[in-house]
Amino acid sequence: MNDAKKYIVSVLILLVAGMFGGCIKEDYSDCPRPFRLTVRAWDADMQDITETGAVQRVVIFVFDETGRRIDRLMMDAAQVAARKPIPLEYDGPTTVSFVAWANPDDHMLEETANVQNVKDLFFRLSSTDGIAQSPGDLFSGVLTCPIEYGSIEQGTDQTVDIYRRTAQVHIIIRGYQEWLDANGPRQLPDYADILLGETPDTYTGLAELIGNAVQYRPDGQIQNGDFISPIFRVYPTLDTTPLHLKLYAYGQELLNISTGSDGVPFIPVIGKMLNIYIDLRGANLNVLVSVTPWDVVQQQQYAEY
Repeated sequence: MNDAKKYIVSVLILLVAGMFGGCIKEDYSDCPRPFRLTVRAWDADMQDITETGAVQRVVIFVFDETGRRIDRLMMDAAQVAARKPIPLEYDGPTTVSFVAWANPDDHMLEETANVQNVKDLFFRLSSTDGIAQSPGDLFSGVLTCPIEYGSIEQGTDQTVDIYRRTAQVHIIIRGYQEWLDANGPRQLPDYADILLGETPDTYTGLAELIGNAVQYRPDGQIQNGDFISPIFRVYPTLDTTPLHLKLYAYGQELLNISTGSDGVPFIPVIGKMLNIYIDLRGANLNVLVSVTPWDVVQQQQYAEY
């Protein structure tokens, strides 16, 4: 290739680059300014818990002003806790929306991996026959911001704030084994069951509750004749509807409880712990319910242990 041909090829390359990357020119009016994005986590009492390790991973969907997905970002626990910024630059949209969800399980990540529009983004609980698996410690948040043009200098840094989307539950049933024994012979391996419900099974990407009604089966143990559940999480109910705790024996629903003895309903509070204490001993059913901070079990329930 002679010098003349090399020159012509070089000019053509520059022209094409100018068409598709409008910033290779003296006028920067079409250039998007780069910026940085960080994630900040808050608890129910509006305390900054970004550095506590509560957030294990974050998936961030980036949508343009039409709702079309233009990017998908991931952050791990160390990046979030260190408040490490993500460098970004988007050429084309006038605004972008960052839809962040923290601590989704592998099933949720797989279901949302190929979502191309914000209206198709859902975080649905895994369930079988209307019994849902307890969700992880989910957080979410949305940030919409304009894309700044006219310079190649660093633009305004942005922060997407995320908040808890689940409630915790802890259950103690005193005298549970004795109550079971009093309600018939043990004939089947699944002679007893405990179910708590109902809540919707789905969040939209924008944290609106929709979907089918589901119940949860606490994975507890019987200790000294008492049923004690581990702490587990649930989606909130619609319109602060109370949860119902149902006790089954030998295929029959024998108890259905939705309030404490004082009339306080079983309402899960996002970012808080719902403590349910039921005493089946004695002639009268005694039920206590309380709401405590996240990860804090009502200690008075253990007073007799």
